[in-house]
Amino acid sequence: MPVFYFVVNPIAGAGQCKEKFNEVKKLLDEHGVEYDYEYSNYIGEAREIAKRAAEEGNYKTIVSVGGDGTIQEVAQGIYGTGKTLGIFPFGTGNDMARSLRIPLDIKGCVDALINGTTQNMDVVFADERMFMNVGGFGFDSDVLINTQEYKKRYTGMFPYFLGILKTMMHLKTMHLKITADDREVECDSLLIAVANGTDYGGGMKVSPYSDPFDGYFDVCIVKKINILTFISLLPSFLKGKHIGKKPVIYFKAKHLSVESTGDYQLNLDGELYPNLPSRFDIVEGAMPVVVPVGANNG
Repeated sequence: MPVFYFVVNPIAGAGQCKEKFNEVKKLLDEHGVEYDYEYSNYIGEAREIAKRAAEEGNYKTIVSVGGDGTIQEVAQGIYGTGKTLGIFPFGTGNDMARSLRIPLDIKGCVDALINGTTQNMDVVFADERMFMNVGGFGFDSDVLINTQEYKKRYTGMFPYFLGILKTMMHLKTMHLKITADDREVECDSLLIAVANGTDYGGGMKVSPYSDPFDGYFDVCIVKKINILTFISLLPSFLKGKHIGKKPVIYFKAKHLSVESTGDYQLNLDGELYPNLPSRFDIVEGAMPVVVPVGANNG
């Protein structure tokens, strides 16, 4: 009886995911691993496939093969079933894998799946929507919106880079009133990130102190600043060195509510949603996940 069921997003990673998974199958066959798999064909289908495999099959581990959006869908599909999540990071950014220290190369992630250990990681809900890595709105959402037009012409991280440049030239300010556990914050800001993991945007360390196993999410807020100050802050932001700098508010929490008069799109693990959430909540240890031995998570 196969232990692993792979949910594959063939167009992830600029269309290279399917080719990489063909290499995965060769390695699994060499190791004598029994498995089943299915390709997703549209947004949301990975969740449906994962849910069906979790409920109808005897598989122990449902493996997401794709990017961070695929991980989110597969995790949503198996949430509450007791099945374990596996991750093959074959997308563009692969930020969740960075947080969990899962190798990005084919041989490394196969080894991590076969010989890894299972730990129970936290998940976060933005109202009713579950996400695994980072959720937020403001600058990062605008980057994703602006990136879409460039994806029609370019591949890889270049569209994201162009999206950042365009967003920087049209910085938008949000007035937010935030209540987080016993803390209240009211300010004009450029972005707010609620982070279970450390990275987003293909390695931008928005939340360098996040631990997906500690029972908290980390909140990073960048207050209103002019474009020159923002440009000077960006290199620190990329490297996770922005914590403690004057425009940045950073803290840990279990629950957070947001009030704003604006209409903002929400970014959850690189996927855009139309409505600003009113509340974020952590659910501790809710998702069993395979991580490499010695990854020092938790």
